[in-house]
Amino acid sequence: MKRAFFALCALITGCASAPATPPVSATSAARSETAAAVVAIDEEEREQRTMRIEGLTGSLPMQEVRRVLEPRSPVFAECFLARSRRLSQLSGGVRLFIRVATDGSVERAFPEDSTLGDRETERCLTDVARDTRFPRPRGGAAEVRWPLHIDPAGRHPETWDEGRVARIVERRGADAMAQCLPAGQHGDFQVTAYVRGSGRVLAAGVAVTDEALVDAIDCVHHAVGRWRMPPTRRTAKVTFVIHG
Repeated sequence: MKRAFFALCALITGCASAPATPPVSATSAARSETAAAVVAIDEEEREQRTMRIEGLTGSLPMQEVRRVLEPRSPVFAECFLARSRRLSQLSGGVRLFIRVATDGSVERAFPEDSTLGDRETERCLTDVARDTRFPRPRGGAAEVRWPLHIDPAGRHPETWDEGRVARIVERRGADAMAQCLPAGQHGDFQVTAYVRGSGRVLAAGVAVTDEALVDAIDCVHHAVGRWRMPPTRRTAKVTFVIHG
């Protein structure tokens, strides 16, 4: 599987952009003292997801989508780098949903799938997507899905199974849904959280597949940030779903 890697320079090197050297693998970059993080873009997955960029009435050729978004990779990468300076365990993947209006502007963007575990990074990536200008879709508005991935700048966090926090999610999730969703609205929220020490939530991210739930993402993120998880000796990471 072909992958393209964009290395982000560490602050100690004084680099402002990726060095003009051949791409490195995620493994070797993680071991390098000069690599703060590596953003990996899965070209095969991207091609599959961009082969048919279309909505109910409009479409964009794959080549046009790539021509617009690939030059934005350094800007997307800066979102990861900015947070990895404070959250060295930041890692995972995100798939952005982008709706392109008939004039080429972005009228909607949000993470529809994410294991990053950091709302600040997800918001930054969404803002970059929202500020992007596309060619005018043919036949009406079109939908784009764009995947990105990052390996941690520091040590990999311990990975928890969802079952380890199932009771907490069941108990506290109901309260979060009552607080964040209007009466009569239902849906699922995919949450990834980093947990440290006594169970404090260090950071969390939220994704939804239902566009109607986007406005509740920040509320759910805020609620999860107050939860107390099981204690851990080192930073742990867990992904779970809150059913609303």
